[in-house]
Amino acid sequence: MSDIDRVKGAIPDIHELAQRLGLTRPDPSGNFRAPHHPDKNPSLQVGGKKYPDGWYDHSAGEGGDAIDLVRYVLGLDFKGAIDWLRTEYRIPDPARPAPDREKTLAEFIADKCRRNVQPAIAYLTGRGILPAVAERAAKIGAVGFNEWTSPTKPAGTVGHGGPATAFIVKSPNPGHVLAVDLRYHDPALNGGVKTQSQGEKVGAPWCLDWAAVNRASTVVLVESAINALTVESVVAAGTQFGGWTALATRGTATVDSIDWRFLRGKRVVICMDHDEPDAKGRCPGDQAAWALHEQLTGDHIACHLVDQDDWLVNDLNDLLQAQDLNAVGRALHRLSPWAIPGVPGRFRKGRVRVFLPSADYSIYFRFRCREDFTSWVDIKEDDEGAEQLTPRDVAAFRVAAVSQVNIASVLSTMTGEKDHQPTTLFAVTAQTPFHANELIREVATYPQLNNLEWWKRIGPVWRGAEFLRLISLWGRATAIGKRDAVNFVGLCYRGGKPVVNEGPDCYFSVPERQCLYHNFRFPSGDRRDAARVIRAYAKTFSHHSATQVLAWAVGAHLKTYLSFWPHLVLQAKKASGKTTLLERLSRSTGIQMMSGQSIQTEFRIVAASGFTSQPIIWEEISARKQEVIDRAISILQESYKFLATSRGYGGAMLQYLNSAPVLMAGEDVPIRSLLGKVCRVQLRDKGPLIPNDLPPFPLRQWLDWLASVPPATVLNIHAQAIASAQRHCRAPARDDGAGRMVRNYAALHVAWELLMDFADLREEEFGFLPHLLAEMNSHIAETSAEREPWVWILDLICNEIAAGAYPYPFRFEEVDGVEALMIRTSHVMHHIATKPGLRSIYDGLPVKSDRVFKRQIKEAGVVAHDRADPVINGVRVGHMVALSLPKLAEYGLHPEAPLPEHRYS
Repeated sequence: MSDIDRVKGAIPDIHELAQRLGLTRPDPSGNFRAPHHPDKNPSLQVGGKKYPDGWYDHSAGEGGDAIDLVRYVLGLDFKGAIDWLRTEYRIPDPARPAPDREKTLAEFIADKCRRNVQPAIAYLTGRGILPAVAERAAKIGAVGFNEWTSPTKPAGTVGHGGPATAFIVKSPNPGHVLAVDLRYHDPALNGGVKTQSQGEKVGAPWCLDWAAVNRASTVVLVESAINALTVESVVAAGTQFGGWTALATRGTATVDSIDWRFLRGKRVVICMDHDEPDAKGRCPGDQAAWALHEQLTGDHIACHLVDQDDWLVNDLNDLLQAQDLNAVGRALHRLSPWAIPGVPGRFRKGRVRVFLPSADYSIYFRFRCREDFTSWVDIKEDDEGAEQLTPRDVAAFRVAAVSQVNIASVLSTMTGEKDHQPTTLFAVTAQTPFHANELIREVATYPQLNNLEWWKRIGPVWRGAEFLRLISLWGRATAIGKRDAVNFVGLCYRGGKPVVNEGPDCYFSVPERQCLYHNFRFPSGDRRDAARVIRAYAKTFSHHSATQVLAWAVGAHLKTYLSFWPHLVLQAKKASGKTTLLERLSRSTGIQMMSGQSIQTEFRIVAASGFTSQPIIWEEISARKQEVIDRAISILQESYKFLATSRGYGGAMLQYLNSAPVLMAGEDVPIRSLLGKVCRVQLRDKGPLIPNDLPPFPLRQWLDWLASVPPATVLNIHAQAIASAQRHCRAPARDDGAGRMVRNYAALHVAWELLMDFADLREEEFGFLPHLLAEMNSHIAETSAEREPWVWILDLICNEIAAGAYPYPFRFEEVDGVEALMIRTSHVMHHIATKPGLRSIYDGLPVKSDRVFKRQIKEAGVVAHDRADPVINGVRVGHMVALSLPKLAEYGLHPEAPLPEHRYS
């Protein structure tokens, strides 16, 4: 049981907890009154059939468990609520030795600022912030008061200091103090400087409560913390702002440094400061808002600019002081109606985001957009000569961006070489009523942008001429969101540098037909979870069988550095736990398991294995028809490395990149022609089952870490692993097939070594590498007679001879004292190529000419005499080779003569 569960379990009754929190209810069996706003009828439901261990405030739209109730009533953060419950119910705190960490300057300042918060609360309430909001901010440690002054700098000079409200910036998890922003009550004492910051400035926004941000459905982005508190005051006072909260970027220069992906699925309202233009016509607030819009739209986050055209103030707090909370609420609900965000349809001081020529601008102002709808305005004059605006429906969606995208070529994506063949497409981002706050994206060529039928893939278009005119206007704005991209899911190169690319970062023309992982996001979590996952897999099967599978799966993304990655064969008996292990692997890493139906056609195989280094799983491939297996093996030959191809679809050619590593599972996986490109794992004794509550492997953090590792380092580790494996390899150095297998297992060695560094573990704890080498040597020994194509061919011919189905001359005879089989190589290959029952096998052979076949058997040393002219049935037959039967036996080949009634000779 986790510590949080123990805290919850110590609460005897949630009704009793509500009473301890000071909540009241007029009816002993009814609802409680809401703690933060007056309600005519009690609206806080606690317990009952619907919420047996929870609560829900129907007037505010908030709810949760007992810990959430404490946070909601007392305004505490998560840790504060846990501490309050421990104190109130006398719950012991388990001893958790934390590593000693020296306080940063920002943490030291924050501690001092929290000692006396009343002046800060008074300052905030003087700026129009609701007292309840200011007190809550102080209580949870988001606001404090600083009165430090410099002993060396006199009052009135920069750096003197003075009374200041401190806004304390904390990390989302675990809530460490990152920075302290000071807002001086009297800037004149500090030499006219109004604000000052200590600590991190880059990538660290301020908010009142990170938990509220996570729960929120709408997030307002503002520049400063005082404006964020203004929004929080509106939320606390209003009834039309359920699920709203605010986030401060702490200036305009920081917006590009913040990773906004945590806002996915939320509605974002951007309300930066309404600055006056400088000498060059630039408004810092507008430019920051445009940068935010570009980033958020690129991350598929629905965002909207507040319409500030008629503002006479600089920011939301100024508006609050000039008017009231209702005016601020109305301003937040009033969004910019123009089709291209940042390009107003009426005159406004300062530069606009995109310049429109007069011919375009004269028509642009007639377009209006709501969050997910586009309209056209008809302008007519009434009898008195006044203009009347009549909106007409144009499209049932809003175009959020049309951006030019330069997609890197396959060679540049996989090797980091300079790109000599990029492809230019256009990414159309739109918002529809069906997808709520998640933007959808389609990729189009230039001709498709001018085709109404193509646009109907996004939604209905009712006024085609007007809509195409709008798209021509967007042609002026394709630089918004312009980017260089790569179509690959996993670790790859972009602009010559390693990057992590997820499914939504790709720009496929027909995503569902080009990449199985086109919408895949890598599992993310705490980096410390990696050690827990590795230890769980190490225990579940003996000989580190499951650990080898895990190392192969997460190490597959090293393919970009190594330029290859072996496929994996998982061999196991029935009821050995194979399917359970694969299901756990899928949950841990996000790997998709494919049914046999998914590989019935070549197109499905190519679509499933394209544009990714994230592996896929094929289970029981041996149950498929031989034709299907041969087709699949052919594509796996290509995806051992990577190979580009193209196929027709819808009258156009779609590009494909065969690259995904494949795990093939079963009792007998028929992959003889693929032996040099696979590793093998055999499941042995079962141990404890992998726990259901095991967190996923932090694959996103793993890939980010790999992207920071120099490729030369990985190649150097691989070279050392090959040298180590060769020293322990049972095959002779001249065995090229075994050499390739050594190279494959050395790749798993690299993955394991890097995993140990990433998870902060040591090989001594596991003893993984000896088991890996043992599996390698076992695999090499068991396949020594199967790795060469000539062995497969002769095995087939030996069976044909024994069955009396070989129609060409042959003879068993002693040659130089050695029993030999005399046969002509051209007859062998012709027989396999022309016999109907063997044609499918011939198609799957990597060797198809008798010249290559003859050279291979000579190199293998099985030819006793390469020029034999025996007499068969009274006829001399020339150009035959004599194959030594003892040498063939070393490769598991045992030719035998047919029964007398079937003899040819």
